Formats: sequence, structure tokens, C-alpha cells
Amino acid sequence: MNIMKTTLFFIFATLLILQVANCADSEQECEPGSTFQRGCNSCHCSPTGVAVCTKKGCLTAPDAAEVN
Repeated sequence: MNIMKTTLFFIFATLLILQVANCADSEQECEPGSTFQRGCNSCHCSPTGVAVCTKKGCLTAPDAAEVN
């Protein structure tokens, strides 16, 4: 039971850290009404000039050097 609680704690902590990092990125100033891409996420600039982005987990293809 303790292993399960510890595992859930670490998963929760990791997700919380990722969420805080995403919030910091989304608070960048931008041109109101503009749209842009940030990785695989799409962003829209609010009327107040704050970026609002989707929060997809972006996966990238491995480099050819990593495959061989």
C-alpha cells in the first residue's frame, strides 16, 4: 500500500510541476488576436495580450542518429 501511495505522490508532483511550467509559458505577452504554434500546440493571443495555448503532450520523432 505504501508503494502505491508513493507512486501516486510522484505522479501527482510531476504533473503539478509540468502544469506550472506550462502556465509560465502561456503568460507570455503577444499581439492581441494573433495565432501561432508552440511545438505541437496551437496558441491564440487574448484581447489583453496574453497567450492561451493548448496543452498537448508533444512527442517528437527520434533523430536518425538515435535510431541507428
